[in-house]
Parts: sequence; structure tokens; C-alpha cells
Amino acid sequence: MKRFRIQRTDTSTKKRVAQMSVVPAMLLLLLAGLLATSGAGLSATGSNAPNDQQSAETTVEWQAVIDAAKKEGVVVWYTAITWYAPIAQAFKDKYGINVQISRQSSGPLTRLFLTQAQAHAGVADVMQAFDPPPYTKAADAGYFKELTTGFLPALANVRKDLVSKYYTTSNTYARALAYNSDLVKNPPKTWKDLLDPAYKDQIIIVDPTLGGVAGGLVNLWYDKYGEDFLVQMGKQNLTAVASAVPGLNQLAAGEAKILVGTNHGDEADLVAKGAPIKIVVPDDTVFFGHDLAVSATAPHPNAARLFANFLLTNPIQIMLAKAGPTVLVNVVAPNGLKMLPSYVPVNSAETDARAKLFGKLLRIGS
Repeated sequence: MKRFRIQRTDTSTKKRVAQMSVVPAMLLLLLAGLLATSGAGLSATGSNAPNDQQSAETTVEWQAVIDAAKKEGVVVWYTAITWYAPIAQAFKDKYGINVQISRQSSGPLTRLFLTQAQAHAGVADVMQAFDPPPYTKAADAGYFKELTTGFLPALANVRKDLVSKYYTTSNTYARALAYNSDLVKNPPKTWKDLLDPAYKDQIIIVDPTLGGVAGGLVNLWYDKYGEDFLVQMGKQNLTAVASAVPGLNQLAAGEAKILVGTNHGDEADLVAKGAPIKIVVPDDTVFFGHDLAVSATAPHPNAARLFANFLLTNPIQIMLAKAGPTVLVNVVAPNGLKMLPSYVPVNSAETDARAKLFGKLLRIGS
């Protein structure tokens, strides 16, 4: 899909798609409050997009979609996000429609969708993942419905540069650094601050040799600061981890001072348990986002439309904005993250091509 610079971020059959679990009461109460709240306070003045969206969602035509969706009674959601349960429960509370969920990481999930679509055995109604090549392949093969504001009224309030013909970015993640606040009293504010000798042997990095999103940040460094910066970073004796999760656990245990390559929001569970972890999002960073699509052969076509539209409405966007700015026009994330011109999208193809070079310059891997 069209990507941009931002302005200031195994189931194989329907029977094997897991039913979502009941979510904590406090999260549901919070969401209920958001759903009951009007756009006031969520969106800035100067844009009539939210009003246009609300008008479209109260038409006779859209009510017919709602009524048909309720008769279908279920929607199957393939998603890579981790905080799916409150959203699914909110949809059921609002419309009385059950949400069946297959939650996997983006790669396996999109491969599953493609395999099923190619076999004309589609299970998913709604897809939500980050895996650009398979999404392009699915779109070219006609596996996704075309997106218009008539098809999804809430699309009217999504940033136009995030929307392509067959899918739209539904939520974003801003690459950040985390630090142990018990060990670091004057935390780094920029990536170049990581060259401080005090951090030698004390930096964990999500392994950029894995390519894709994992290497997106290092790709930014390479483009903006050049090879020498990566060489200097390599002299800090970095420790590579496969993902932010083990890195955050090591950070919480005091095994390092800094973790590079986490997402804003990844630390929430550990912090809730008392871990001394804080996050810094430098002004120059990369972001990526999950792409939302509706299956062209959705088993529950009306519920698919209704649910995909629901994911793009203001209250749900506020919930999704745990890791980066929302995708809506003039809606600010509760975590205060704002879109800056210096944020750039992850270029997975370029990152994959440079993965071995990154490992060599940073002294990671063989």
C-alpha cells in the first residue's frame, strides 16, 4: 500500500479459530466510557470528517448492514495485535455479534489467509496484520474487497495517505528505546546518545539481521547517519535478542541498561507488575502499521463490513493507539505520541537486503 512520512509513527479451518476470552472488567468499563463519549475531546476542531462518518453510519443503507450482520451473528477476525480481547468484547456488547479470533504473528497469519483463499476455503472475514508482500499478492489476486467510504463509512476519517484500494493501515507502532530507571538516571534522548561509553556492554538490541521490522530502525540509522554510526554502535558490544519481549525481561532484571528496538506500549505488562522500565521515542524513528482488509469471500460479509468499520471508529482507535499515533485525522493518542515529519515507514524489502551488512557493522551474529 501507499506508505508515507508522517507529520507531528494453527488454525486452518473455521472450527479451529479460537473464541475470544472474557476480558478484565476494568478494561470493559473504560471502553464503555469511550463508546459512550462523543468525538468531543478526541478530535481537534477544523475537520468535519468525524461528522461525515457519523452521518454515513446513521443512513438507512448502513442500518441494513447492521441488521444483516446481526442475523449472521458472528465475525471471524484474523489479527496480529495482542490486545484484541477488549475490542472483540466491545463489538459484542454493542451489536450482540460474537467475534471468533485467530491471533498469530503477521507472517504465519497472512500465509494462512493466502493458503485458504487460494484453496477457495476462506475462513477469515477481516484481516489485520503487517506483511506488505502477501497483502499485495492478495490484493492483486482479488482476495480483498475494495475499500470506499460507502463500504466502510469510518474510512472518511482515516488519513488519506494510509489508505490504498484494498486495505488501510489500522494502527501504528513507533520504534523506541527502553531503559531501566533504577540503573539510568539521565536517559538517552536520541539514538546518538547510545554511543555514551557508560552504555558499553549495557545495550540490548532487537536483532536487525532478522530483517523486516526488526531491522527497520537500523536501516534508518544507516540512511541518516551512515556506516560509521553503525560501526561505533558495534563497538558498544551490543547483545542481540530475537524480539522485544525477552529484551524487556532482561532489562527489568537489571541485566542491561538499555533496550533498542521495542515499541511504545510493549512494556505495559511489566511496568504494571512494578518493573523499573521507561520508554523514550526519539524524534527520528521508524514506524510500521497493521493493515486492515475485508475478505472478498467473507463467510459473514455484513458482519465483516461492520467489524472492519468498528476498528476505524474513534473509541477503538484510542484503544489501538498504545504503541503509536492513531490513523485518524486530528485524533491524538492518549499516550501523547504525535506524528513527526522525521518518522519514516519501515521498508521491509530494503531492510531484508541489508540485514547481513547490518550484522557485520554492528558485530552481531556470525
